[in-house]
Amino acid sequence: MAFTQKLIGLVPPVTKDIVLAMTHKRKSKLGVATFQVVVGQQEQQRRFVVHEQLLCESSKFFDKAMTGDWKEAEEKKITLPDDDPDVFEIYLQARYAGHVTLGSSIDASTHFPLWGRVYALADKLMDAGVKNLIVNAVFDIKLKFWTYKKEAMEMTHIVYNNTAGPCPLRRLLVDLAVFYPPDTDDADTDADAFIASLKKAPREFLEDLALTSITRMKYACTQVDGRYGSRWEYSVCRVVYIYLEDMEPQWEGGHQDEGGHQDEDKGDWWHN
Repeated sequence: MAFTQKLIGLVPPVTKDIVLAMTHKRKSKLGVATFQVVVGQQEQQRRFVVHEQLLCESSKFFDKAMTGDWKEAEEKKITLPDDDPDVFEIYLQARYAGHVTLGSSIDASTHFPLWGRVYALADKLMDAGVKNLIVNAVFDIKLKFWTYKKEAMEMTHIVYNNTAGPCPLRRLLVDLAVFYPPDTDDADTDADAFIASLKKAPREFLEDLALTSITRMKYACTQVDGRYGSRWEYSVCRVVYIYLEDMEPQWEGGHQDEGGHQDEDKGDWWHN
């Protein structure tokens, strides 16, 4: 996969022994015990040595495989023959380094397909934290995401084809298409191109898109009275798309309610 290799070449290398630069805070979570993860098949197969405590605390898949009376737990080796070693490498970057940045020297849109594959892998491994990292990365560029129609649609295909059903990233991709559609100086041309890209979209995505569009119309028609004023518009909030059980507080001061939200007058880290 030359394209993926090019992207990986832009980040600090992850060796087969997983030698990564980590903060002291992250080092404390690694533990001492390790196990092997063999990913891919034949000449593309790669072997990774990972820290048991870190991955088992993060992934329900690894936790179940490495505990109990299983062959994998006894041999300290897990095999993932159907997965891509390059994607697994970025998954490990996310888990060890805490980000999915693939280098600043290329356009962020070229990350979309790989982000989709990492999300799908994290979904398989039942790792909510890495899924949150992908969601946050997409959310951070929400205003321009669908401007990159080709890459955004490729990511949409990957996510819809590799997740079992409704999930936070599916919802985010749909909401961004509805509430932040492509916007350029040549609006008519851009709209035509966007519609053309939708003709190749997954059926489930189109169904979700239609339902969300209808919901938006309902809000627009019913919430324009004096009570709401100019604030009837739907608000795309980050907290809607993430797994709260994995999230650590990210505010300084202020009040947190039982739902994990910060008072708006004291900062709304979850909204932006």
